[in-house]
Parts: sequence; C-alpha cells; structure tokens
Amino acid sequence: EGNIYRLDLPPATDYDVERFLALLQRPTTPERLQQAIDLYTGPYLPRYEQPWAVGLRNNLAERYINAQLELASMLFATDAAAALEHYQAVLVVDPFHTHAVMGLMQAHTMLGRRSYALDLYHDYTRRINENGLDPDRAVEQVYRQLLDER
Repeated sequence: EGNIYRLDLPPATDYDVERFLALLQRPTTPERLQQAIDLYTGPYLPRYEQPWAVGLRNNLAERYINAQLELASMLFATDAAAALEHYQAVLVVDPFHTHAVMGLMQAHTMLGRRSYALDLYHDYTRRINENGLDPDRAVEQVYRQLLDER
C-alpha cells in the first residue's frame, strides 16, 4: 500500500511479541511475568532505525523492565536472592535505572551484604557522575538509611 508495509499473518501464527504482550495483561502473576521475561531476547529489530521500529523497540524494552521490576517486587519479601537477579537484569538494559539500583541495594542488605550494598551505591554514583548526571535522590536516601543502620 504505497510506502507502507503491512504483515498479514494467518490467524494461527505464533508471534513472540504478541505472546509477550499478552502475558503482561492484567492481572499478572509471577508465572506469567516469568514467561514474558523468558520471551524477551533483547532489543527488537536492533538494526532498524526507522521511527516505528525504534518506538516499538523502546516500548518492548520498557515493558520488559517493568515486568522484571514487578516480579522482583513480588519476590523481595520471601526470596531476596531471586529478586536480586531480576534487579540485575534491569541494569543490563538500563544501567542507571533508579528502582533497580535501590532494589539491588535493599536485596543485598536483606541478604546480610550491607557492605556490598554500600559499594553498589558508590559504583552507581561514580558511573552516573562520569556521564555528567547527578545521582537520584531516592538512591541517595536508601544509601543514607544504610549508613544510619550502623
């Protein structure tokens, strides 16, 4: 149709992006979130820089991050080690994600690794300063709470 491409798939076609989005429909459960997370294999069409591809790529990455954070939050109280893995996965996609950094710091603290949590803060502030940014106040607040717990 002119300068527009359209993909008409047969009704029974299994499309991973469609399954990923369907699994994230509410209500979410830990199982559905994990299934969606397992489907995400990295940036969508990374070699395409057309606005439609970049927009969809960013949207899918954001949904993946949100799924990781939501599952980490569900697991945090009962399995901080499992939550830790999900926070780390977020930082692979977005190395400066505030909630993931805070979650990592708090999970390490719950696991008795307070000094590691403090080191994470120092690493975060170093990396963020190297990029000309200021540390998020919420991350600084978690750091100050850790210092107060001495």
